[in-house]
Amino acid sequence: MKVGILGFQGAIEEHEKILSEYGISTIRIKRKDDFQNIDKLIIPGGESTVMRKFLIEYGLKKLFKETAAHIPVWGICAGSIILSKKVDDKFNNLGIIDVNIKRNAYGRQINSSIKNIDISKLGISNYRGVFIRAPKIIGFKDDIISLGMYEDEHVFLQKDNIMLTTFHPELTDDRRIYNHFLSI
Repeated sequence: MKVGILGFQGAIEEHEKILSEYGISTIRIKRKDDFQNIDKLIIPGGESTVMRKFLIEYGLKKLFKETAAHIPVWGICAGSIILSKKVDDKFNNLGIIDVNIKRNAYGRQINSSIKNIDISKLGISNYRGVFIRAPKIIGFKDDIISLGMYEDEHVFLQKDNIMLTTFHPELTDDRRIYNHFLSI
C-alpha cells in the first residue's frame, strides 16, 4: 500500500512517521505524476489557503478531484476545509463533499486545546482530540455520517471513501483513527 500526502506544507512528517510504523510507504504529492499508483490520500493539517493556492497554481485541481473520487481520502483540519464544498458559507471549487465548514471557528492559536471526543460509533472511547485553530462543521448533507462529536459539535465525518476530522490525530499517540482510515 502507498499513501500520498499532500506535500506543500503542514503536518507531513508526522503522517509519514506514523504510516511507517504500519510498514506503509508514502509519497509527498506536489506534482501530477505523484498521484500515480497511490492507494489512499491524506490532506494534512496546515494552512488551507496555501494548500489551495498550490493545488490551483500547479494545475492539480482536476487530478486532485478525480483521484479523490476513486480512493480513500482523509482531510485533517485544513484538509477538511479543502475537501468541503462550502467554506465560510462560500462555494469552494476544490470541495468534493457536501459539508459547510467555518475556518478558525474557535479562535486563534492561543485558543487551541485538547478535548474529549465521542467516537463511540466506531467503538472508540476515551479519545483525546487536539484542536489547533480548528474549523467548525456548520452543516452537512444527510448522506454523510457523523462519526465523532465534541459536546454537540460534529468533528469527524465520513461519506463513502472521504473522511474529515477537524482535529489532529497525528499529534497524539492514539492510532485508532488511523486504523479506521486504513481499513477503508
